[in-house]
Order: sequence, then C-alpha cells, then structure tokens
Amino acid sequence: MINPDDCDVMISLNCRTMLPTAQRIRTFLEENGVKVWLCVNMAAGADFRDEIISAVDSCEVFLPLINEAWCESKECKVSEQE
Repeated sequence: MINPDDCDVMISLNCRTMLPTAQRIRTFLEENGVKVWLCVNMAAGADFRDEIISAVDSCEVFLPLINEAWCESKECKVSEQE
C-alpha cells in the first residue's frame, strides 16, 4: 500500500457508489507507472482526516469522483461552527 505522502494522484470517492470506478482508474494509472492513493487505503488505526489531508497536500493531481453521494457526505460539509 502506498503512503499518502508519496502519491502522484489522490482519488477521493464515495465508497458506496464509486469504488469499482476508482479501482479501475487506479489500475490503469498504476499500470502506467503512476503512484495512486485512494481515500479508502488508510492504515488501520490511522486518523483518516490526517491521511486524507496529507495525500491532498503531497499529490500532483487530486481526482475527486464527484456524484450526489460524494457531495452529501459529512466529510464534504462545512460546519457552521468552524
């Protein structure tokens, strides 16, 4: 599994609706020498927000697979208290 700090492309997705698509994209990119990190590839016990932020900060390309489920996820919502 690739470290989020060492990826060329970070793919963000809604796991319920886009995982097969993300896996096909990752396979294609990796077969062409691109290091890919999916937001579902987090280490056990890791702080998922820290890993996602690290991957976004370090990647060359951020690829969000946007659909309604992705937009409605709580990770995409900004709290009014923040």
